[in-house]
Amino acid sequence: MSAVSASPPVGGGLIALAGNSASADPVSLTLEYTCPFPLIGTQPISVEINSDIPSSIAVGEMTPPIEIEAITTVNAKTHQGLKTVAATTIEGSAIANANIAAPGFDLPLEVPIEVPKQNIPPAPPYTEFDITASGNAPEISFSEPGQGEITVGNIVLTLTPRKADGNPTGLKTFESACTLVAGQDVVLAQFEVTDGTGGDGTDDGTVDGTDDGTVDGTDDGTVDGTDDGTVDGTDDGTVDGTDDGTVDGTDDGTVDGTDDGTVDGTDDGTVDGTDDGTVDGTDDGTVDGTDDGTVDGTDDGTVDGTDDGTVDGTDDGTVDGTDDGSTDGTDGGSGEPIEYGYNLEGTSHIGTPNGDVPIRGDLDALFDLESGEFDAELNLAKTSGSFKLLGFLPSTADIAFEQVGSTTGTLQEGVLNSSSTMNILLPSVKLFGIPVGGGATCKTVEPSVIDLHSTADFFDPLSGGELVGEYALSAVQGCGPLNDFISPFMAGANNTLTINLTPKS
Repeated sequence: MSAVSASPPVGGGLIALAGNSASADPVSLTLEYTCPFPLIGTQPISVEINSDIPSSIAVGEMTPPIEIEAITTVNAKTHQGLKTVAATTIEGSAIANANIAAPGFDLPLEVPIEVPKQNIPPAPPYTEFDITASGNAPEISFSEPGQGEITVGNIVLTLTPRKADGNPTGLKTFESACTLVAGQDVVLAQFEVTDGTGGDGTDDGTVDGTDDGTVDGTDDGTVDGTDDGTVDGTDDGTVDGTDDGTVDGTDDGTVDGTDDGTVDGTDDGTVDGTDDGTVDGTDDGTVDGTDDGTVDGTDDGTVDGTDDGTVDGTDDGTVDGTDDGSTDGTDGGSGEPIEYGYNLEGTSHIGTPNGDVPIRGDLDALFDLESGEFDAELNLAKTSGSFKLLGFLPSTADIAFEQVGSTTGTLQEGVLNSSSTMNILLPSVKLFGIPVGGGATCKTVEPSVIDLHSTADFFDPLSGGELVGEYALSAVQGCGPLNDFISPFMAGANNTLTINLTPKS
């Protein structure tokens, strides 16, 4: 047999492994992973693994090549994250870890999987979509007969989302180490390594065509096809095919094929094949094979195998394996806002005195990917500018900014909109180089609301970009004896602002 293990590039999905052997048998396994991704945080991933794997293979025989095809279902949050950075295609690779064990054989495997370039559906709406991948597991052989099994392990993804022009997005090429959720059955398949059919000098259990009760010298529990109740001299619990309720004198939990609810006097959790919801008197979380949502009276977060979004009555941040945007302190932060930091630089034109002032500062934002909304702290450095009062009187002014509340906005469908409220302060105003006003109390009577929007076709929050907008300045107060002279030359609605955001290093 060959190891078969693969994993989704960015979401829960399906993995199909198609061997070339005509005698291969289908197997299936579903596993849960957690994968850390840039921009959207750690995401839960459900992986269904399907394969065609031979149930037996002879000693010394090479396994056939096994082709791996992965069809991955990407969740809506991942779709939104990719579209937030203007991704239109995705490509890359993965390394899937697996292990093959058999008598005298234990082989860890790293199976390479290619993720060819493929399209990401347009949005909105943000929906699940499929990503396909493929790879091949190596051919191997076994030297000893016995039972073998294939187990599935962790995965490492290397992915590159690209924009429509073919260039990488702000995510660039990133790696994500996906981890299996603990407590799962990771056995994908079991198989038998056989020692031959008798044509190569190995005892096949017959003498002159008659069953002699042994295979290669070992009692196989039959004589001439009739069950003799033993295997290699040990009571196997049956006589001529009828269950006698014991194995080597020990109660095996059945009488004549009917489950009596015990194994050697201990409650095994079933009566006549029906789950009674207990094992030795302890609630095992099921009744008649149906998950009742508890283990020993404690809510385990599922009902009938479906995640109900709680663990012991506390919101775990997911419903049916999908992040519902809430954490309640238990989901590891997958619903937490994303932090962005930008430096900004630009120019503001103040219309009434007809002059420009340079603008510098920074902005630190918390962005909620689910809603597309953000909340930010805007800091603008003190600046100064030269103006012509009445069109010919040379003047200069020092200008400072005082944020009122936080900057808020949205990033939706590739367009960034922000709104900030600022008091404008004039620490110094000079005419012909002579101070005529200003000071610590000199500022606008009403705060200015500064609304900005992005100019690019698609604003990438990981790359930044240009924002433009207009704002009004009210009259000023507290500027000294010449306040009424200064105020008319500042007030006006025809003020513009152009800034460029660049991510902080």
